[in-house]
Amino acid sequence: MWWVNKFGSVSGPYSDDQIRKLVQTNRLTRLCKISDDRATWVRIDESIFWGRSANVPEEIELPSTSTMTISGVGSSARPRIARIGSVTHHDGFAGQNQEPVHGFSTSQDKVNPPTAEWSSDSAERQDDSIGSKFASAIGIASLRGFNLSELLSETFSRHTKEDIENVFVVGTRKSTPDILRMEVSWPKPWLFARMVIASVVLYLLFYMGWKAWGNPKLLPGLMFIGSFAIPISTLVLFFEFNVWRNVSLYMVARLVLFGGVVSLITTHVILDLIDKEIIPNAWISNVIGASIAGPVEETAKVVSVVVAVSAAKYRYKLNGLLFGAAVGVGFAAFESMGYAWELFTQINAGVTLEAAAQSGDFAYAHEMGMQYGANVMFDNIVMRGLLSPLGHIVWSSIAGCALWRVIKGRAFKWGMLCDEKFIRLLLVPVFLHMIWNSPFALPYYGKYLIVGVVGWWVCLSLVREGLCEIADEQRKVMTAGRLHDE
Repeated sequence: MWWVNKFGSVSGPYSDDQIRKLVQTNRLTRLCKISDDRATWVRIDESIFWGRSANVPEEIELPSTSTMTISGVGSSARPRIARIGSVTHHDGFAGQNQEPVHGFSTSQDKVNPPTAEWSSDSAERQDDSIGSKFASAIGIASLRGFNLSELLSETFSRHTKEDIENVFVVGTRKSTPDILRMEVSWPKPWLFARMVIASVVLYLLFYMGWKAWGNPKLLPGLMFIGSFAIPISTLVLFFEFNVWRNVSLYMVARLVLFGGVVSLITTHVILDLIDKEIIPNAWISNVIGASIAGPVEETAKVVSVVVAVSAAKYRYKLNGLLFGAAVGVGFAAFESMGYAWELFTQINAGVTLEAAAQSGDFAYAHEMGMQYGANVMFDNIVMRGLLSPLGHIVWSSIAGCALWRVIKGRAFKWGMLCDEKFIRLLLVPVFLHMIWNSPFALPYYGKYLIVGVVGWWVCLSLVREGLCEIADEQRKVMTAGRLHDE
C-alpha cells in the first residue's frame, strides 16, 4: 500500500492500480511524493508509476481518506525523522519524538511557518546604529536577533559517534532535507569544538614526541597538524552553518586542496605581473607595502572559487560562505606551512653555522640549529593557528558569499565580478586584509582582534541573510502548494 504526499498533504493508503490511476488522470504531478511506509519518500517521477502506459480499469475508485497536512501549511502533524543506513533525513510522519539532526533545531515538536523576522524585507530594514549604517554602506542586512550563547548552546552537549558521522553524510538527495522540513533559526553548531580539541591533542602528541626524542622525522607532522588544526576546525563550523546540507565532504576537501593551491599560484602570478609592471599603476605596491596582499590575495581566492565550483548547481548564500571559507582554509594552512618551513630552515642554518664557528663541533652545532629552528617554527605555527579564524578564513567566506549573492544560481560570467553589489562587499575583506598587514600595531594583538570582530560581524550577518533566504524559499513553496490545491 502507498501513501501520497501532495504539496505537504499526506493521504492514503492506495493500491498500485490506484496510484497509476492518479498519475494517468494528472491528479499526481511529478513533484508529488509517495511512500510505502511514510518514512522514506520519493518523487513520483522517480518511481515505478511514472510511466502512464499501463492500462488501468476505469471502474477503479479512489478511497476517501483523511488527510494529514504538513506542519506550517495546515495542521499540527508531527514530522518524523527517518534513518536509512547512516543517513538522517526529514520526510514522512509518525507519532514519534524527533531525534536531533545536524543543522536543525529540534526544540519544538513541529516546524512552524517562518516568521516575519526571517524575511529578506525585514533583514533589509535599517536603523540609525553604527552597525546598520556600516551594513547599508557595504550592501548587506544588519545583524539582528543574534545571541552568541544561543549559537553555542549545543557546543558541549552530549553527542554520539553516529551523530558525528551524520554531520558528514551530506551532499546527496537523501541527505538534503525537504525545504519545508528546515526550521529557520540560528544553527547550533557543536562538532567544530570537538575538532579543535582533537586537533590540539594531535599537535601536542607530536610536540611531546619531538621534545622526548628530538627526531626530525616528527617535524613534518608538526608542521602539517599545526598549520591545519584550527583552520580545519573553523571550516567545520561553516560546514555546520550550511543547513542546506547540499555540499558533499568531497567538494569541501577539493576546495581546500585544489582551491588553496590555485589561490596561492594565482597570487604569485599577480605579484609577478606587478613586479614586472605589467599591471597598470603597479607603483602603488611601493606605497602600501605588505598591504598589497589584501587586493591581490582576496582576488586570487575569488578566482579559485570560480574555477573549482559550479555556481549553477550550488545557488544559495550559505553555499557561497562555505566555499569561500574552504578556499581560505587551504590558503591559510599552506601559507602557514610555508612560513614554518622558511623560518625553520633559516634559523637552523644560521645557528648551525654560528655554533660550528664557535665550537668547531659540527654535530653539536647541527643539534643546536635543529633545536632553535624548531622552537621558532613552533611559536610561529601556534600564533598563526590561533589567529587564523580571524583572518583568511572569514575574509574568504565573505568574498565567496559576495560572489554568490550576485550569481544567484545562474551560470557564472566574468562580467559578474564588475557588479557593484559584489565589489562593495568584496572591499570588506580586502580592507580588513590590508589593515592586518599594515605596519602599525596595538597592544595585546588589538589590531588583529578588531579586524577579526568586524570580519565575523559581517560573516554572521551573511549567515542571517542565508537563513532569510531559506524562509523566502519556504514561503514560495507553501504559496505554490496552496495555489495548486485551489
